[in-house]
Amino acid sequence: MKKTNKKVMIQTEQGRNFTIDAHEILHNRSSYYASRDSGESEGEEFDKEYKAEYESFVDEEYEITDWLLNNMDWYECNTLKELPQEKVDVSELDIDDYHVFTPKEVDGD
Repeated sequence: MKKTNKKVMIQTEQGRNFTIDAHEILHNRSSYYASRDSGESEGEEFDKEYKAEYESFVDEEYEITDWLLNNMDWYECNTLKELPQEKVDVSELDIDDYHVFTPKEVDGD
């Protein structure tokens, strides 16, 4: 099973930007459901359920983000990284345009 290299970006009201590896979120979700569905916390059946769960949701951006926000404390994630703040000339901002960030493929890291 290949680990995803996607990242989820979080932007706070104060304008601080953070990333979290989507793998950490998928691992948390897959472990939960594999344990629940197999009745085990390790072993062959657990591994089978874990792999099926992970592979089923690796491309589901909504599910990844939903699990993070509703089942995890994002600020306690091991892969949490704050992105450097960039100075922006506010005269160049288009306040009618905004973006919602979902998991993206990234190189490196």
